[in-house]
Amino acid sequence: MKRFWLLAALVGCGDKDAEDTGGGDTDVADTDTVPDTDLPYVTPIFGPYEPTWAGVEQMFVDHCDSCHPAQQGIDLHVAIHDDVANDVKYYVVPGNSAASFLNKAISGAMLPLFLMPYNRTEPLPGSEIDHVAAWIDAGAPLE
Repeated sequence: MKRFWLLAALVGCGDKDAEDTGGGDTDVADTDTVPDTDLPYVTPIFGPYEPTWAGVEQMFVDHCDSCHPAQQGIDLHVAIHDDVANDVKYYVVPGNSAASFLNKAISGAMLPLFLMPYNRTEPLPGSEIDHVAAWIDAGAPLE
């Protein structure tokens, strides 16, 4: 008798005319990049900063301006802006964060020789700096 119920259950699961109630990636109209849902694609969250020039400047205010004030040395706000605006590619190579000095300096890619902010032994957390790479990889737009 147990075999009968098992067979009946398996046959009932195979009804091709039954309505699809979800769980599979069968919706051909599904255009988002998240599998098995019809929800819109959600942009990743970048900690306290957006992957924009304004977000990069806010990171400078929070982590860099104490050692790089406009009155002394390099003013990052002006230097990075001018580097991108004039296509110099010394600090930022638009579209290529891996080749950009700014990203390497804050991500630890040049350890043990160089790391910003100064006097740190480890890079800032990814949530504090991931937006910089995303901004650069998006072409480093200044608006």
